[in-house]
This record gives sequence, structure tokens and C-alpha cells, in this order.
Amino acid sequence: GSWGSGHAPWALEIGEAIGGEPELRALCDRAHDLGMKIVLWSSPAHLSNSSGLLQEHPDWIAWRRNGTPADYDWGDITGTSLRSGYYDYAVDRYRHLREATGFGGIWLDSFLTFGVTTDFREAQPRPQLDRVLQLERELVKMGVTEIHLEGCGPFGLSTCGYPAEPYEYGNLVDRLKAIGRAQRIRGREYGLYRYLADNLVEPGSYYRALAAKGAIGVFNLRVIDRMDAKDRRQIVQANRDYVRVVDRMERRQLIGSPKTWNGVAWTRSGARERILFAFGRFHYPPGDGARIEDITSGVSNRAPRTFLTEPWHTYVIH
Repeated sequence: GSWGSGHAPWALEIGEAIGGEPELRALCDRAHDLGMKIVLWSSPAHLSNSSGLLQEHPDWIAWRRNGTPADYDWGDITGTSLRSGYYDYAVDRYRHLREATGFGGIWLDSFLTFGVTTDFREAQPRPQLDRVLQLERELVKMGVTEIHLEGCGPFGLSTCGYPAEPYEYGNLVDRLKAIGRAQRIRGREYGLYRYLADNLVEPGSYYRALAAKGAIGVFNLRVIDRMDAKDRRQIVQANRDYVRVVDRMERRQLIGSPKTWNGVAWTRSGARERILFAFGRFHYPPGDGARIEDITSGVSNRAPRTFLTEPWHTYVIH
């Protein structure tokens, strides 16, 4: 049929099956009327194996050290080299789409952290993060005001959910292995989004995803139905807190250590206030004369030199 895989794009184009550029322009115009912006998902790091672009430009393909295209065993896609002519093609396409549709943001798909993907055909193979950053700068020049770079978090691929299926449906050995894997990273996960339909939803990692200003993907609502009332209330409260502060979350600072993240502090240009998400109890210095608003509990007061946070509470420090 005419419907292609969104996971394995043939080119950096808006598919005719979903209306092409005219319909995206109409969507962006309507969003702007409502005070919103449209963020596109795009994959500047890979193309479908069937893409005519790769057949015309085999030098655009990134290769693994064993002499095969860098598909990382996905099978239907091939990584691209941002140090080839593909980079200029990508910049030109994004510029055209920006002018033609007026989209306001872009979510750059990771292809397993494409910033560190290495083309081993190069004389001195090295990660292509420099080209990723250059691409981001070009997008900013075009007027793209929101850029999400997937997969370049401190622990690699940017998810913080746990697959639920082994917990619930596997045999005892598989379930214990799944629980063990989750426990090894619990307290250290800090991801941008949930991407599996059957993630194990629990309030802690859910709150962490919001604290990362991440998108919460679709998950199995039966998991929510089976949660106890306390966990559901915590997720509802996290959503309420996030809605109140998301417009002030511009620049992120992780608080903690590589072993455990205690929380996240956010600032924005031209404002003194900070938004603090606390993952546990820790002492935080608010600054002289600051006032702390605990929006989770609704309590506001003058801050001491340091104050002790409450787990899963969100604060505004004025």
C-alpha cells in the first residue's frame, strides 16, 4: 500500500498519506491560533534500507567496524553519516519544511543515541556528536524554538519505564530476572519518555519522567486500573504539579551523583525563581532571602539557609 513505516523513513519529507506539507501547514496555523506549537518527530540519523537516497548516495551510510552497515540489528533501517553529504541534505530539508509549514519544534530520534554513532569508514573513527550539535545550531537559526534530543541522557537511551510483561506473565525465573534488572537501575533512571505499551507504571519513574520535562507515551491502562489508590493519587498529584510549573522549565540541572539522582532544578532566562523536583529527602540551599512554595502540599514560607525536601514534592523557590 501507500502507507510506509514511520520507523523507517525513506526521506526527510512529510508523507502524502497524512496530507503532506499543506495539511501540516494548516495544523501549525491552527495550533498557533490557539497559542500552541507543533513539534515534529524526525530521524536525522537513519533511513529505511529501501530508501532511494541510500542507493543514490551509498557514501551517506554509516558503517560498523565489522564492515556492515550500522543497523544495530534493527534490520529495516541503516544509520547515516552526518559527516557526509547527508548532513547538507538534512539541513536543507529542515529549512524547507520550516519555511513551508511553520513547525515550532523538533524531536530528534535517537537511533540508539545517534550522537555517539561512529562511522568506521573514517580514517579516524569518532562519535558524531559535534555534527549533532551543529545541526541543532542550524535549527535554532531557522527559528525552531523547541528541540528534544532523544537518547543523549546520562544513562543512554532515554526511557525510565520498566517492561511490565515479565513481571506479570512470565515464569518465576523470568519475573525475578526482570525485577533484578529494574532494581539495579532504580534511583538512577532519568529518562525523557516512556515508549512501550506495556511498561510497568509506578509513581517514582513517572514523576522522574515529568521532572525531565519528558513526554509520557501510551501505556496499557489496565496497569493503572490495577494500581492501589495511593499510587494513583501520587500520579494525579504529579500531573497537577507539572502543569503548574512546566512553562517555567527551560534549563535543567541534575542534583545528586552518578549513583543516585536526588532531584532536578529548573531555571529560565530573566527569572530568579527555580523549580525543584525532589526524588527523595535531601538538603537543598535555596539562597538568602528566598521563599519556598511547596506546590505539592500547598505550604509556602521563608526558607532557612538549607531546607530538607520531601520525596516526590515539587517546589517553586522565589
